[in-house]
Amino acid sequence: MGNGVRRTTFRERYANLHRHLRTNILSGEWMPGDYIPPENELAQSFRLSRPSVRKVLNELAEEGLIRTLHGKGSIVSEPDAPSTVLRLFWGMPSFEFEAINRIVETFNRSNGRVKVEMMQVPRETLTAATREGAFPGPIKPDLIGLANTLFFQISDREPDKLLKPLAWPEAREFYEPYVRAFSHRGKLWAAPITFAPIILVYNKSMFDAHHIPYPDESWTWDELLKTSRALTEYDGDQAERYGFSFTASVNRWPLFVLQNGGTFVEGGEPLPRDERTLEALQFTADLMYKHKVSPIFSTGKARTGEELFLRQKVGMILTSYTFLDQFEDIGFDWDFVRFPGSVTDAGFGIATGVGISATCQSEQAAMQFIDFMTSESAQSDLKANVCSIPCRRSVAESRELPHPPVAGDRYYLFERLTEHTRTMKDLGLTYGQFTELDNELGLLWANVESVDGVWSTLQDKWRSCK
Repeated sequence: MGNGVRRTTFRERYANLHRHLRTNILSGEWMPGDYIPPENELAQSFRLSRPSVRKVLNELAEEGLIRTLHGKGSIVSEPDAPSTVLRLFWGMPSFEFEAINRIVETFNRSNGRVKVEMMQVPRETLTAATREGAFPGPIKPDLIGLANTLFFQISDREPDKLLKPLAWPEAREFYEPYVRAFSHRGKLWAAPITFAPIILVYNKSMFDAHHIPYPDESWTWDELLKTSRALTEYDGDQAERYGFSFTASVNRWPLFVLQNGGTFVEGGEPLPRDERTLEALQFTADLMYKHKVSPIFSTGKARTGEELFLRQKVGMILTSYTFLDQFEDIGFDWDFVRFPGSVTDAGFGIATGVGISATCQSEQAAMQFIDFMTSESAQSDLKANVCSIPCRRSVAESRELPHPPVAGDRYYLFERLTEHTRTMKDLGLTYGQFTELDNELGLLWANVESVDGVWSTLQDKWRSCK
């Protein structure tokens, strides 16, 4: 038997050296005038011959990144005026925009050859482009920052109308569920940048006032319901406070099904009559209508639960790491744990990525920026400034690199959650099927349809379409 160590090919070692040198130059790790390590040192480190190392250096010299001093070695060149300007359309939450923009500015300062102009665009702009297969108007992006939920929609159509597939050997250094979230038919269409598991956040001060033990790993839905009842308060028919807030968000409710061991596809057929799935969805409705421990809002603003939590109108919420940034200096103690599962330890997560637009005319320059965004330095900067987790595994799991103090000691909980995490693309449904299911479930959460009725309606409809 082998020792399990994978041998790299010459092509991979050659590409690794090229990427290593380029990243150090473009990231600003090596400044203009700095010497490149000697050829014999690079040859030994990357297990290449000196002629192969010299060929890599010649390629970088042709790009204008380095120049050779006879008898002394190679140094980083002074950058010329930017020869390429790229537009990055970013459609993610505003509190991540600032952190991403700082990284863009660092890239622009350290790389005089390529400049990136970042534009925050409404999510609706990206959604409309996905629907129409093109961006309207005269301004077209070269790079697109998108959520995995949007890519799920894109992948249901023809991804190559909006994005170019990536040749990205770094993928193995990133968390596999989130690489998978931006992949389709064997191709990667965006490099994952950050991810955020869905977690249970609770008001410690409220628990203390009611002498209720904090949630822990032993919790099931029974404990969730029992504690929600204890925290819920009514004044007659008027709710003063709810114990838990269920939010009918596509990034939240699937976790109930996964944590109950349910499934959306069986034997290639969508929506099997799986009792665990139906039980989980019924439980979400019962929280609002039967047990009355959760506010009733089947539609509305996406972050209503977080807003109620900030006002101490609810004791526990389902949210993601991304929104922990909002909870700094809020005036009461809080913490977070894994969402309790009735049967299994499954997790659900969301992610952001950056892809190259199909309209980009400077693909090599765009790839330079993606390499920079996924480099250790940029990923470390993200880790220090936002609660979303960097997708590069070595950076995310490093105890030497700082993370936002607001996340506290629980920050590394994500390590346990990631092993069993799934994203929307892993549920087995197409985007069209998932959207129809979500729309029908809105009737369940509005209390005008049963979960059996939802299933029967969709099964009959999809069966007739075959």
